[in-house]
This record gives sequence, C-alpha cells and structure tokens, in this order.
Amino acid sequence: MPRVIISWIALLWMVTSFASAVVILAGLFTSSWLIRVETVESRRFTECPTNVYPSLIFPVYPETSVNVFQFEPKASDSPSIGPWFRCQLACTTVRNIWSITWFTSTSQMMRCQLSLWGFGERPAQANTLTWTSAALCLTGSVLLLMSTIMVLSTICKRNVCDRSVHSFTGAIQGLSDILLVAGLIIWPIGWDSVTIREVCGGSVGPYAKGNCTFGWGPIAFGFGVLLLFISSLLAGAADKSLSSHTTTRQMLMDGKTCIFVH
Repeated sequence: MPRVIISWIALLWMVTSFASAVVILAGLFTSSWLIRVETVESRRFTECPTNVYPSLIFPVYPETSVNVFQFEPKASDSPSIGPWFRCQLACTTVRNIWSITWFTSTSQMMRCQLSLWGFGERPAQANTLTWTSAALCLTGSVLLLMSTIMVLSTICKRNVCDRSVHSFTGAIQGLSDILLVAGLIIWPIGWDSVTIREVCGGSVGPYAKGNCTFGWGPIAFGFGVLLLFISSLLAGAADKSLSSHTTTRQMLMDGKTCIFVH
C-alpha cells in the first residue's frame, strides 16, 4: 500500500509549484503584454464604419455624429499583443478564420489569433526572434506542466529507480524556468517585427514599445517565473524533510500509511 508523507516544506513546495504554473500560463497566453495607446485618430481606423460614421448609413441627428468620437478610450478595447496571442476590434460582418471572439462593453466584436501572424488576407509572419521566443516559452510551458503533474506524484511515491522524484522534479522546474526567462528576454529584442508594428506603430524596436503601454501579462509572467525559481529550490529541501530518520522510523515501526512530518 502506498504511503502518503507530507511535511510543511513539501506542502509549501506544492503550493508554490501550483501557483507558479497558474500565474505563468495565465500571463503567457494573454494578449495583454503590449497595449496600444489609443487616440481619437487611431480609433478611426479600428472602429467599424457603422459605429464611426452612422450618418452615412442611417439618418441620425447631428448631435449623434458629433459625439461619436467623444469617448474615453478603454485599454480593454485597444489592440494588444503578447508572445502567443493578439487581439483587436473587428467588424461583425468580416469573415475570417479567427476562432476566439467575444463582445466588448461597447458592443463591438473583439477577435484574437496567434501573434506570430499579422492581420489581413495575406498576413505577414513574425521575425525569427519572435518565433524563437514563442518556441522557448512553449517548451518551458510543457516542462512546467510535466513538473506540476510530477509534484502530485510525490505525495505517494518518493523514489523511482532509486532516484528521488523531488530532486528530478526540481531539476525540471529549474530547466523550465531557464527556458521561460530566455523567451522573456528574447521577445522584446524581436519587437522590430511586422506583427508588433501593426499594433504599436512604426516607432517600435528592440526594447522600444513605440505607441504601446505594458499590460498585466509581463507582470504576471515575471511573478510566476520568480515563484517557479523558488519552487525549484524548495524541491531539494522538501526531499530532505521527507527522508529524515524520524520519518523512516515511523514508517517501519508504527506501520502508518499517512505521516505528517512537523
């Protein structure tokens, strides 16, 4: 019968591991990394014709046309782009292959797609650095998910082929952390890409965000990477806490199947 062994350090390691996985994946797969700073002029090119020039389609009162541009731009409605996804407003009558759509607070359709391709009928591809960053982040995310599953297995199984599962899991977490940090560093170098310019304008460049501002994505991603680094260090401490002589004696002499080490 498998024995369940838990310690305070092991419990802390599990919590930080799960928290880092959730925060990293939430930050990585959002488009809220670079958000365009909208103005009235830039809004003219992203609003649908029925919303921007209603007087050209339906007879309306003059004051309706005057007030159509007197609005407070919302960051949630502005075009945004991240390492993997990009989103912007689109007209409901436009047909495309985008699969993720929803309506904003202004009753307009927001559509998202992979950020490695541009918009339009013949979308341009991102540059090599952007692809490299996306590949590193994807590989790091796969390793992160693997390590998260292995964290669960350490509750009942501590060794595989006479090797500590905790140490092996900590090594995978460390490797995942390195790949994610590398992707985070490389992605801003590749901002001189057509896909980024479509969102942030022509003044964008390596580590120059142009006409964009930072969203919550990089903050969440950076915090998650820090948690993952702490988790990789706690893996070794958790292994030592569960391999003490007191724990071994309780398993052999008392025959307990569930042990909590203080």
